[in-house]
This record gives sequence, structure tokens and C-alpha cells, in this order.
Amino acid sequence: MRYVARLTFSGPISIGSGDSSQGDSFHGVIHSDTLFSAIANEWAKTFEDEVPLDLLVERLNGSYPPFRISSAFPYFGGDYYLPTPLGSSPIYHEKLRDVPFLGLFDFMELAVGNEEYLRKRPLDDQLTDIVSPFVVPRVTIDRFTASTNIYQTSGHRFKPGGGLYFILEVNDEAIGKKLLSCIELLGGSGLGGERSVGYGRFTTEFIETDQLPGWNDVLNQSPEGASHWYSLALCCPRDHGEAKLARAYNLLTRKGWILSHSSMKQMKRRQCRMFGEGSIFNGAVHGMVAEVTPKDFEGEHRVYRYGIALLLQIKRG
Repeated sequence: MRYVARLTFSGPISIGSGDSSQGDSFHGVIHSDTLFSAIANEWAKTFEDEVPLDLLVERLNGSYPPFRISSAFPYFGGDYYLPTPLGSSPIYHEKLRDVPFLGLFDFMELAVGNEEYLRKRPLDDQLTDIVSPFVVPRVTIDRFTASTNIYQTSGHRFKPGGGLYFILEVNDEAIGKKLLSCIELLGGSGLGGERSVGYGRFTTEFIETDQLPGWNDVLNQSPEGASHWYSLALCCPRDHGEAKLARAYNLLTRKGWILSHSSMKQMKRRQCRMFGEGSIFNGAVHGMVAEVTPKDFEGEHRVYRYGIALLLQIKRG
């Protein structure tokens, strides 16, 4: 079963790229490892006694994972946007290099090799029509001297009708029901920073892909002559053989602080590097959930980074 999970935010969000090479601004994506970490925290609070998180990760790293998730990308009304595939073909350099997202149906045309269709299409950065940045002043007051310090924080608001969505592929019905519950609970907790003042909260609508035009076609298509695979999620290769399959890619350094409901320790996770969304591979890769527990945190619990690919088959790399 596959779902499009539509997130409708009730207020602003504060989410950075999580990668120093991209700066700290919001680029319209919540990476799949960030989504998984937030969901896993809800899982540990709710279902740890039934299915321990370590056992769930072991199953995810098996040959048939109980579920896969993509990163979250923008939608507006009934239009869904996917990251532009990376590449070296002429159309990429002529027209697609500076276009971060393609609409679903434009992506389908590219996937089957219909480049002339895209050459005639006006393509631009749709993100500016969906989300807008803002800066607000804040103040801190010293509890002893009552002196004040003014500073600014930034965030983004989605315009009415806009939000983020991700693809959820469920292969185990029992696990899937628990997963959907965790995502709904996460909506009340929020995603990103400034959650204590209400940022990042959302409601979720789960829509089966066969109820939405185009989605089953793009997820199931195998174009004639297709020889490449495109990932909708971050991918942490499980071995050197998978890494060698990368053809056109973005490498992201994933790092950050540990968020744990069961430990008060404030520590940074070990870094790892992953192939970014939109990367192209010469063959099907699986990826893995990597353990990134820092040495001084080992007595608490294990810490993970989700890096399982969610692939679509395309004709050109």
C-alpha cells in the first residue's frame, strides 16, 4: 500500500537544511532522515514495548523493509512537486539546472525521455509561490538584572492551499497502522525548531496513491529503455557496491543534535554522508539505516540515521 501523506501546517515552520554546504535556510524539503527521527521518537514513546525501535531498524535494514518513506516536498492545491533529477544531459544544463522542483506530470514526461515537451514548457522556481519567509523580533530578559536582549528569529509560512507531502510505502499492515498513528501524534508535537512557541505543527491527510491522478503511473512505470533509478529520499549506501552505482548525485553531510525523550544528555550525533534526493543510480540500491551513536552516549540508547532509498525508474540519467 502506498500513500501520499499531505501535511497542512497550522502555523509557521523553522527548518534549516541540516547541511553546511547548503546554508541554514529552508529549501522546500524536509529530508527523510529528519522525518524518520521525529517519527522514531514518537514510536519510542508509544510502541517501544510492542516493537522495540532496535528491532524495527533491524527489519528496515532487511531485504524487505516493513515500510519506506520519502523526503517531504511541496504541494499546492492538487499540484505535487518532485526534486528535479540531477544529470549531465543537454536539457539539464540548458533548462533544469536552476529549477529545484518539477510538477508531477512534467516529471513523468522527463522520466520517459520526452525532453522536447519540457523544452517548450515555461519552468521556474515554484517554491516562491508556495512558501514565504519572515523574520520576527524576540527578547530575552535576565532573571537577575531584568536587562533585555533583543534578537531575531526567522521562519516560513505556507500560503493557503500549500504544504508538504511525502510518499509512504507500507509493506507490513500491522507496522503500517502504528506508523500512521505516530505521524498523527507527531503533528501535535511539530517538526523543526521553535516548537515551544507552536511552530511546525500540522494535520495529516493520508491518501492512497490510486486515488490521485498520476501517482500510480509514476511509481509503477518502467519506461521502455529505462536503465536508471531516481531516489525520492536520502540514500546511505550499505556497501561500496551500492555507492559505485551512483551516476549523478549530490552528497549531503548529515549531522546535528540528538533528540531523545528518554535521555537528558545533549550531544551531537556522529556525522555521515548520504546521496541527496534527485540522485540518479545505474541500478537499484537499497540503502540502510545507519547507526550514528556517539561514544559517550552508548549507555543511553542507540541513535540512527534513516538512509533507505525510495526509487523510481526513469529513462535518462
